[in-house]
Amino acid sequence: MKKIILSCAIFTLLCGLTIACKDETLTYSDGSKYVGQIKDGKANGKGTKIWANARKYTGQWKDDKRNGKGTLIWPDGEKYEGQWKDDKRHGTGTLFWSPDKEYVKYAGQWEEDKRTGKGTLTYADGSEYTGQLKDSKPHGEGTISYSYESGRGGYHHWSYTGQWKDGKYNGQGKFVNEHLGDESGGGTYEYEGQWKEGKKHGEGRLCDGNEGWDIEYTGQFKDDEFNGRGTEVWYKGHLCLERKYVGQFKDDKYNGQGTLYDSNGKVLQKGTFKDGKYTGK
Repeated sequence: MKKIILSCAIFTLLCGLTIACKDETLTYSDGSKYVGQIKDGKANGKGTKIWANARKYTGQWKDDKRNGKGTLIWPDGEKYEGQWKDDKRHGTGTLFWSPDKEYVKYAGQWEEDKRTGKGTLTYADGSEYTGQLKDSKPHGEGTISYSYESGRGGYHHWSYTGQWKDGKYNGQGKFVNEHLGDESGGGTYEYEGQWKEGKKHGEGRLCDGNEGWDIEYTGQFKDDEFNGRGTEVWYKGHLCLERKYVGQFKDDKYNGQGTLYDSNGKVLQKGTFKDGKYTGK
C-alpha cells in the first residue's frame, strides 16, 4: 500500500553519526506523499500530506489520520483551518469556500465533517447567519441579516431572528425588512409569529408600511397568506384609522363571516364575504 523512505535514518546507520531526525517521508500507492513525523510506519505527530489531486494538509496526525489541529487546502482554493478527529472535521474550525460557491465562510463547531453546533455562516450575497446548525444547515435558534444600498440613495436591511429547521424558518420568529431613504419614501415590513418550512404559518402579526399606508393584520396564516380568523386594520399616515375588518380570511382576502368598520368604528358591512367582496347577510 505504501513505501517508506527513511533517508535520514539510513544516513545515520551508514555514517555512525548521531543526527536529530524528525521529518521522514511516506509515499503511498495512490500517488500521495507525506513528509513529517512517523511512528510505527504511520504518520504520527506533525506533518504535511499532498494528494495526487493537489489537496494539501498540514497539521497533526495519529495513525495515518488527521487528528488534532490542522489546515486542509483544496486545488480550487477552498480551505479549512481547525480541529480534526479520525480524518473528519470535528471540534472548532473555519472553512473558506472558493469564490463561485453559495457560501463564503463558516466559523464555528463541527461534528463528523458537518457544521453542527454554534457558528457563523457568511453567504456569497453578503447575508450572514449566526446561531445553531445541524448537519451543515441552520437548525435551532439563530439570526440571519442582510444590508445593502439601493443605488438611489436608499438603504435596505432585512433580518430574521427565531427558530429554524433544516435551513428554513420553522417555529416562532420575527422577520423585519426596512427600506429607507430614497424617493419612494420607503417603509417597513414586519412579521412576528409562527413559521413552517420558510413560510408564515399559524398565529402571527404582520405590519406592512409603504408610501404612507400602514396595514396591520393579526390572526391566522397559511402558506404565507391570511387564512382563518383575523383582524386587518388600514391606517393612513401611520396614525389615522381608515377601516377595519374582523372575521374570516382565505388566500389574503375576506372570505366567510366578517364585519367591516369605518374610521369611526361604525359598521359598514356585516355578514358573508367572498374573495374580498361583501355578498350579504
